[in-house]
Amino acid sequence: MTGTGNDVGAHIFSSDGRIFQVEYAAKCVESGPTVLGVCCRDGVVLAVENLRSSTLLEDTSNPRIYPVDRHIGVAVAGSIPDGVFAVRWARAEASNYKGSYDVPIPGNVSAHRLGSVFHGYTFDGYTRPLGTTVLMASYDSAKGPELHLIDPSGTVAGYHGCAAGKARTVAKTALEAINYETITCEEAVVQLGKIINDCHDSSKDRLWNFEMSWIGEKSGFQFQKVPAALIPAKKGATAAAA
Repeated sequence: MTGTGNDVGAHIFSSDGRIFQVEYAAKCVESGPTVLGVCCRDGVVLAVENLRSSTLLEDTSNPRIYPVDRHIGVAVAGSIPDGVFAVRWARAEASNYKGSYDVPIPGNVSAHRLGSVFHGYTFDGYTRPLGTTVLMASYDSAKGPELHLIDPSGTVAGYHGCAAGKARTVAKTALEAINYETITCEEAVVQLGKIINDCHDSSKDRLWNFEMSWIGEKSGFQFQKVPAALIPAKKGATAAAA
C-alpha cells in the first residue's frame, strides 16, 4: 500500500478520501498479537496472546492488559508504547471525572473520551495516529457489563464480542458463534482460551503466554486478573496468568 505523496501527514486526504496514516496505524495493529474481549451476562473478559521475543524476558514482561480504574480495564493491541500512552490518558480522564463529579467515570464516557484523544492524533500535521486498538471492559451498577473498542481513527463502538490483532478475522468468526445472552465469565475464559490456541501459530511464535482479566460478579465487580487455575492450558506449555 502506497500513499503516492498523500501519506506524509495525518492531516492529508487522498483523492479518494482516504487518510493513509490512519490505515498504516491499522496495519500496525493487524501485525500484532491477537486480543479478544467478550461481554457476558455477568461481566466482561479480556484475553491476550502475549508474544515474547526472547527467552531472556520474564513471562510478565510487556503486559497488554491494564487497569484504568477499579471498575474499568483495557487490553491493547498493536504498539505497546502507544497502548501505554492511551492507558495513561484513560487513567487521567478517570481521575479528572472523579474529581469533578465525585463519582466514578462511566465506561461509555471513558471510552468516548479516549476515542476523542485518538481522533485528535489523526488531523494535526505534527502528530501521527496511535498504532494501537484498545478494548475497554467496564461494569456499571445501572447498565451492567460493557465492552467498547477504540480503533486508531478514534472510532468508538460497543460490542458483545470483539477482536483485534493478526488473527482478528478468524477470531471474529469464532466469536460470532457465542450466545452472549447466556455465557458466563468462567465459560468465556474457556472459550477465549480455545480461540487463541486455535489462532496461535506455534511455528512462528514459540514463546508466548496467556493474559486474561475480567470484571463482574466473579471479581467482586472490580477489574482483576483471572485466577491462574481457571486459565486454559496453552499450546506447548502450562498457561500462566499475566
